[in-house]
Amino acid sequence: TFGIEEIWQNELTQLPQVGKSQFKVIGRYWGACQFRDTGLPVCPTDREPFDSTTTHPDQHGAIYIPDREGGVTLMVGNDGGVYKQTVAEGEEFDNGKWGGGAQTGFNTLLPYDARIAKDGTVWAGLQDNGQMKITPNGQQIMTEGGDGFYAAVDPNNSDIAYEEYTNGAMKVTIDGGKTWRDINPVLVNAAFATPFMMDPLDSDHLIVGGRDIAVTVTGETTSTGTWRRVYDLGTQKNPGVADAVAAADDPDNRLSAVDLHGKSAYVGFCGWCDVITQGTPFKNGVATNVGGSKPPVKGGPEGWHIAKAKGLPNRFITSIEIDPKKPKTIYLTLAGYSSRRWAAPGAVGEKALNVGKGHVFKSTNAGASFKSVSGNLPNTPANYVIRRGKHLIVGNDLGVYISKNLKGNKWAKLGKGLPAAPVVSLQLKPGNPNIMIVASYGRGVWEYRFK
Repeated sequence: TFGIEEIWQNELTQLPQVGKSQFKVIGRYWGACQFRDTGLPVCPTDREPFDSTTTHPDQHGAIYIPDREGGVTLMVGNDGGVYKQTVAEGEEFDNGKWGGGAQTGFNTLLPYDARIAKDGTVWAGLQDNGQMKITPNGQQIMTEGGDGFYAAVDPNNSDIAYEEYTNGAMKVTIDGGKTWRDINPVLVNAAFATPFMMDPLDSDHLIVGGRDIAVTVTGETTSTGTWRRVYDLGTQKNPGVADAVAAADDPDNRLSAVDLHGKSAYVGFCGWCDVITQGTPFKNGVATNVGGSKPPVKGGPEGWHIAKAKGLPNRFITSIEIDPKKPKTIYLTLAGYSSRRWAAPGAVGEKALNVGKGHVFKSTNAGASFKSVSGNLPNTPANYVIRRGKHLIVGNDLGVYISKNLKGNKWAKLGKGLPAAPVVSLQLKPGNPNIMIVASYGRGVWEYRFK
């Protein structure tokens, strides 16, 4: 919203020769001018027709396709899907001519996460399309509007589910999504989309974080539930900055991935996480309550520390998987450089240090050191890793891959029929590890059955 208004203000003053009346919004953003005084004679988003459908306002890409008669089709991709509008030569595009969009082949856009209960009910966050529930018979229900990112569900009671809105502002439902209650942990420096995790051994035990790591052991399903701060990730030391001003110039660390199993917890973090909007340098890290000065305590601060993470490349940590029988053993995935998927190392002229190679890594000493188990995986961002018996399963930007063993020296693509799209989360169904739930970017939620 603010970006749109700033563009109007700045560009109109920089280009005085272009009359304001010549500008026309053809995909309005409802309510944009309610947030601030733009100084314009007319709100640029308030253009007729007012009672028609339009595109989703958050646009990501566009292309013009000319025809042979002088006309052109404009196709746009956004948080609502794909829309197109065709005009003849000399005709203008219009806010009311988008219709329902060109959605054939798309299904449950932008799932950040998908979680399944024992009865087959799936919960998923769809970014700007809210929080979704998929019933066991396949019905899809948007249970909450606005932004919806990560999800969790009580494996034994699918009516109890959790969602993360923005910046870690979580909500809970205990009636299958009919009503929701705010349980905002009020985090410091949380990401726009903040991962959180439910303990598979205890559905009342959850963890989330920004710079501060917050834990609950009461499930937050009643008014007596409380979040407890168990650790502060602190700041990344900025090389070259004098100690006297370090507190002001060092970036706050921020959670980017998390796993929880019983007493054991691990967090992947970065600071600054976004080299485009936040600045440089980028630095990742791992924090945990395993292998610290004190044994881990469920829901407590004991043992929390930042691991040395020797051998881990300096790229964005996307997921962590704890070995349930050996909590000092973890697997994690790395994507690209910083939280911007398209920002290559050095994109803003910074020195990109220790970006390394490989996208799946293993530690057997609570994150003190890591080694690559990427084997022959394609050199593309990895988004999620889980363990199934003697195999690792990874979702990356090309699909789902399974390892021959836990050494990760040989990988193969898993199954057939999954659309060619990034896979962003994986989960084995509680009580039935022969069923796996897969969330694919832009192509919906899928099920895979192991033989």
